Amino acid sequence: MAADLRDLHLRNVDLLLLSATRRAVRTCPIDGRGTVPGMRSGRANWDLRQAGRRVSRSSALSLGWEGALTPAPSRVLNHQQGCNMAHFQKPSGAGPGYDVDGKAAPGSVWRMQVPEGSSRPIALWGGDGLTVRSNNPAVLPNSFSERASGDLRILNLTGAAVGTSMLEAGRGNRVWISLQVQVVAAQAAAARSLSQAGVNFIARHEAFRAQLYDDAAGHATVGYGHLVHRGRVGTNAAAEAPYTRGLTQQDATRLLQQDAATHVTAVNAAVRVPLSQNQLDALVSFSFNVGAGAMRGSGLVRVINGGQFTAQQIQVEFSRWVHADGRVLQGLVNRRRDEANLFSHGQY
Repeated sequence: MAADLRDLHLRNVDLLLLSATRRAVRTCPIDGRGTVPGMRSGRANWDLRQAGRRVSRSSALSLGWEGALTPAPSRVLNHQQGCNMAHFQKPSGAGPGYDVDGKAAPGSVWRMQVPEGSSRPIALWGGDGLTVRSNNPAVLPNSFSERASGDLRILNLTGAAVGTSMLEAGRGNRVWISLQVQVVAAQAAAARSLSQAGVNFIARHEAFRAQLYDDAAGHATVGYGHLVHRGRVGTNAAAEAPYTRGLTQQDATRLLQQDAATHVTAVNAAVRVPLSQNQLDALVSFSFNVGAGAMRGSGLVRVINGGQFTAQQIQVEFSRWVHADGRVLQGLVNRRRDEANLFSHGQY
């Protein structure tokens, strides 16, 4: 396929897509709209063949096909997608819960999460006339509602039970595209505040100190890691005045909950995928310790927002944050290990 042949409009035929090396041969059905997405110029060199004959710029119409060559559309697939002539994408204004990979088209979604007993929309582009069905109706029923929005079909999916289903779009028995739908426990998807177990987890790692002290970074602190001011104890009398007589454990817990609320807000703003309660608690503990700014810019948050991570990846990202003043502190090593186990395994 010539590099300048971007988009060929055809109707009611099957095509064979062959790579320049004759690999990855695929039969592509053409729908009623008759659009065969072309390949980005310079990215791949494909042949289009029908009935054993090569389709060229000059012979497209001579083969009796309706249509003509047109400029490339705004959504152009790359060669790895082969026959994908439709894709799922996150609807405009939708919240978290969508894993975007951009492989089928800019902004395309390969996986999404739906809370059990709740609904969440997904947009289908290029799916006019396609049948859409769930391959696991017990988890994701096929009774979803639908509406049109411009050139998109907006499907409203409802999670019936915790589990995974593939939402498939195609014709007859032929599946063109699919979307992985994970139905998650409602409490897991809705975790937006720190649990009491999370408060206790942070308190255990901070340890209670009734009197003012300098933390590992050399800043005046009291109670359960409550930062009084930056700089060592004795360098800011006004900030230290409320704590000169010490704190009760009850007062320290109240300060901890107040401080943690700021980090709950920061985590909810930074993370774009649903979090279970233990995952939220682990990230709030992490933010409480390293600071909200560091948490937001961390590789840990980037990995989580990518939506595809393993427990090992999470462990690696947590373990990067074990230094203070250029030194590895065993206390931070232990805390990062515990936070990683809490995030991945729910171990408080």
